[in-house]
Amino acid sequence: MLSRFVSRAAFQFVFTRSKIPHRYQSSISNSGPQVPDDNESFLHNGDTAQAIADEEAAESIEQATSNRAEMISQAMKNYLTKSREKQKVLDEKIHEYEVGRRHLARIMGEDPESFSQEKIDDALNYLLPSGLLDERARPKMRPPEEMYPKEKAVQFDKAGRPYHFLYYTAKQNYYDALHTIANKFEELRKAEVTLIASGREPEYSLNDEFNYTQWEKKENFEQQFLEKLDDEQFKTLIICLNRLVKHPLAYTMKDYISSFRTKLSDSISKQQIEPLRYDIDGRPYQTASAKHKWCTATVTLREGTGKVTIKSPTVKTNVHDILYFTRIMHRDQLLYPFKVIDRVNLFDIDVSYDGIGFTAQAIATRLAVSKALCSFISSKEVEYLRLAGLLTDDARRKERKQPGKRNARRKYKFRKR
Repeated sequence: MLSRFVSRAAFQFVFTRSKIPHRYQSSISNSGPQVPDDNESFLHNGDTAQAIADEEAAESIEQATSNRAEMISQAMKNYLTKSREKQKVLDEKIHEYEVGRRHLARIMGEDPESFSQEKIDDALNYLLPSGLLDERARPKMRPPEEMYPKEKAVQFDKAGRPYHFLYYTAKQNYYDALHTIANKFEELRKAEVTLIASGREPEYSLNDEFNYTQWEKKENFEQQFLEKLDDEQFKTLIICLNRLVKHPLAYTMKDYISSFRTKLSDSISKQQIEPLRYDIDGRPYQTASAKHKWCTATVTLREGTGKVTIKSPTVKTNVHDILYFTRIMHRDQLLYPFKVIDRVNLFDIDVSYDGIGFTAQAIATRLAVSKALCSFISSKEVEYLRLAGLLTDDARRKERKQPGKRNARRKYKFRKR
C-alpha cells in the first residue's frame, strides 16, 4: 500500500515538473539528488501547483485590465474629441457675437465697450419691432453661453469607474435630488421629535414665506439637472418637495427649498388700488362696488369702531345693522376680510344693495369691502387678501332655461303615452 502511494506521488511530481515554467524547474533542479520523503514531496508538489494557478490568474486579470483600459481610453478620446469640437464652435459663435455687438453699438451711436445686454435688447426692439406675442418668435441677440444648452462633464475616470453611485440610473442628478429630499425630511422628523421632547413647539408662522413662492417649471428643473424628465418623474419630484415644504420645521431648510421655487407673479400692481378720499371733516374713506349674480353692493368704508349700517334694498328708508343677516354664515362673509388682516372693529361700514338674495348680498359685500380695504392697508396685507381669494370676482351666474327642458338642467317627466 505504501509503495503504491509513493509511486503515485513520484508520477505526479514528474508530470507536474514537465508542465511548470523554466524558472521553477531551475529552482527544483538545483536542489540536488537527495530524495525527500513522501510527505515533503507531496506538499512541495501542492505549493508548485498553487503558484502556477496564481500566476495564470494574475496574467488573465492583467490582460482583462489592459483590454478594459484600452476600451475606456477610447471612450475618453471620443469624449475629448467631441468636447473640443463643441468648444471650437462655441468660440466661433462668441467671436461672431462680439463683432455683432460692436456693430450694433455703432449703429445706435453708443460706446461698444459699455454696450450692455439691456441696451442690445432695446436696440433690437427699436430696429426690429415685432407684434408677435411669443417671445421665442421675436428676434433676439444673446451670448452663446445662454443660447446653447449646457452639457454634463465627463462622468467617469480614466479607469472607467463612475464618479456617482447613481450613474447607471441614466438620470443621476434627478435621483440624487430625491435621495437628498428623503434625507432632509428624515432630519426634520428627528428635529421635530427632539423639539417636542424638550417641551417646545415649532414656529408655524415662519412657513408663511412659502405662500409667496411656487415651484419652478419642468423646463427649469431640466436645465438645473441637465437631464430630461417625463411628466411622471416631474410629478413625483413635486410630490416629494410638497411633503418637505409642508413639514412644521420646513423653515429651517429655507435655502434648500428656495433653490427649487420662484416668486409668484406680482399681481398687486395689476390690482387697481384707488387712493383714499377725504370728507369735509378730513376723515379718510373709500367706496367700492361689487357684483354677485344679480345683486350689486356699494360699500363706504371709514376708520371707526366696527359699526355696520345696511340700507334695505326694498325700502331705502329702513336702516339695519349686521343683524340684517339672520344666518351666521352671512355675517362671517361680511367680516372675513377684517379677520384675515386682524382689523376687526377698526372700520365702520355703510352698505347699500341693488338686488335681493341674502347669499348674493353677503358675497358681494365681502368683495366690495376687500376692494375698499386695500386703500387703508400695506401692500403685504393686500397680498394676504389676494392669497385668501378675497380680491377675485365670482363670475358664476344663474344658467338660463334651456329649450325643451323644464329649467336649465331639469327635464320634463318622461311619459310613454
